[in-house]
Amino acid sequence: MKLIKCCSLLLTAALCLSVVACHQSAVKSNVSCSKTATPQTSVSQHKTLSVSTSAKVDFDKLLHDLQALHPGTAGSSLQIAATTVTWMNKLAVDGSNDQELAKKFLLFARSLKQDAQKEFIRSWQLLRDFSDQIIKKDKTIQGLWEDAGVKLQEKWINIKAWQKLVRAIDAAVKELTT
Repeated sequence: MKLIKCCSLLLTAALCLSVVACHQSAVKSNVSCSKTATPQTSVSQHKTLSVSTSAKVDFDKLLHDLQALHPGTAGSSLQIAATTVTWMNKLAVDGSNDQELAKKFLLFARSLKQDAQKEFIRSWQLLRDFSDQIIKKDKTIQGLWEDAGVKLQEKWINIKAWQKLVRAIDAAVKELTT
């Protein structure tokens, strides 16, 4: 009987260790643990978008990261901070085609069901507001993205290019909501 209990304990411990290891590898590779469905969109046909001559951006992945935000849940402020900084690092550069990105944003949003679309738009608004705080160098949020494991590449970010992109996506959101 003691042998069975010991074996059960060892198996339970091994299972716990494998779950922890799997979770840590998922976190390191930025795999979402949520069970939300990923929409099938025509955006994925244009997965890699040339933003500048030296950089390639996977805009489809950025859209999915935005969709994965869950405001109001535990850790959501870190998630919003990390997603915003990632968007700014990759898209706030000279030469980005804001109109093309806004069209892809619109296509992606339209492919979602109504409730998911509302959440997606809400997530965009949170991202936009957080980016405004970054631009204003709001002391209350400084370092939040570093706590989330993301580094802000301030020297590469072009504020005017970012604001132009924000205006284009805001126009797409307005088109969705009217």
